[in-house]
Amino acid sequence: MPNYTIPSDLITHIKDNRCAIFIGAGLSRRAKYPSWQELLNILIQAAVKRSLLVAGSQLHDQLLVHAARSEHALLTAQELSNIFGPALFREELANVFDDNRDPVLAHELIIKLPFSFALTTNYDRLIENAYVGEKRKMPTVYTYQQTQDFASALWRGNYFIFKAHGDVQTRQTMVITERDYRELIYSAPGYRAIMSSVFTTKTILFMGASLNDPEMKLLLNYLYDSFHGGGPVHYAFVSQDEFTEVETRRWLQDYNVQCILYKPTNNTHPEVDEFLQDITAAV
Repeated sequence: MPNYTIPSDLITHIKDNRCAIFIGAGLSRRAKYPSWQELLNILIQAAVKRSLLVAGSQLHDQLLVHAARSEHALLTAQELSNIFGPALFREELANVFDDNRDPVLAHELIIKLPFSFALTTNYDRLIENAYVGEKRKMPTVYTYQQTQDFASALWRGNYFIFKAHGDVQTRQTMVITERDYRELIYSAPGYRAIMSSVFTTKTILFMGASLNDPEMKLLLNYLYDSFHGGGPVHYAFVSQDEFTEVETRRWLQDYNVQCILYKPTNNTHPEVDEFLQDITAAV
């Protein structure tokens, strides 16, 4: 028996093509891509290998300390970008994510469900590869630099994948440093308007969302700006081990996101696949 309850309204919205899926970093980690802390440590090691950083130096040790703190992730990424230089930094970043690995079952199940579109802050190509495996054709993919095309597709009701923070195949679009995030927030009004439109017109199901990931915090800010006591309820499938009762209440009251809590039976979180399979059976 599942240790979670699927809201009937969520099933209805998926059936009626009124629900979009958010694919967070947690699903990429299931495919063995690194967490934020692991990614920053990989980049620190790469800087040492290129003789841009001295192992055991004060700066090296300080970066390791900052990398271990989720609230310092963007600061650490910005410092590493300065050490490498922007072009070389993105080359190293692309080396981590541009290996075209196979999607996991969760991605395949997501593609089979009738979501309006997929929204992700991940740089990898896992959801695209799952789409190709199921549909035998390439999906339409937009980044934050194509807000007009995105808005048009949203209005027409066409299925697409929106890479909200860039894509590994166009590495200049990858949003990862503190400066990148500032420019996205303050220098892209079209992007802000589109994100607000997404959250006020569609029900969003968050999968793989983590409180420790900087991109999740940015999306929550958009949700906070968009939610004024109305609009659709959103849903997040999240582990009881990560979300406290206070955080669950705040997500509902501040962001209009209802948390669907589950208790993981082991560290592979099989409930993620089971949840998507249960939704598939219901729709």
